[in-house]
Amino acid sequence: MQLALARPAPLLLAALLLLCAELSRAAVTAQQCGPVWGTRHWGPFDYRRPVAGAGGVGIVENAHFTPWVEAGLGGKTGPIGGDLNYTLRAFPNHHRALVTMSKVTRRENKDRLPGMEWPVECYFERALRFAKDDVLVYMLYAQWLGERKRAGEARILLDSALPLAGENPQTHYNIGLIYFELGDHEAARRQALKAKDMGWPLTTLADQLKAAGHWPVADGAAAQPAASAPVGPLPASAPARPG
Repeated sequence: MQLALARPAPLLLAALLLLCAELSRAAVTAQQCGPVWGTRHWGPFDYRRPVAGAGGVGIVENAHFTPWVEAGLGGKTGPIGGDLNYTLRAFPNHHRALVTMSKVTRRENKDRLPGMEWPVECYFERALRFAKDDVLVYMLYAQWLGERKRAGEARILLDSALPLAGENPQTHYNIGLIYFELGDHEAARRQALKAKDMGWPLTTLADQLKAAGHWPVADGAAAQPAASAPVGPLPASAPARPG
């Protein structure tokens, strides 16, 4: 007798497909980007909690991540990719090294520099696997994805970063700036308001949202120009009306 198998509900099927995709992505990451732990390489250590002595971050930075390297001008022990690779193997979530790697690969229009063991995205993936609670890793990775027109993936990372921002107004504000870069004005507005309510003084994000027409009008503020204001387009020689 042939059994009649019920079709999975659409939502369940979608969830299963997402789970399979996530498991596949994790397997690809482990296979293509290499293990973070259990290697003969020195480390890994958490960049946020540098240990003293032989494991100090200064040891690695003095040898491989000098100001010259950080500025993207060249390597210390060889090609710059090799020094960045060593730094990020020892400290997978070394924020400044991730920024430099992103900057140099963008400038060179390359996905992998001489001396790097993996493509640049692997270093973000490795950082995320190593420090899943590091909000800056999510933000830097999201920026990198956004620069490559992968806004959907970037927004997922930022959404995951929000709970990690805690009560830090600067972090919420910076997440809002990245949302704005991705074109998600509503999420950027929420973050700007949250940071403002928490006492963050900078208004750059609010100014950008105002210019884009995505900032709330204050209570009682007139939506139209005052009666005494000139009607119609301004003369070509007149300065732009402040927004």
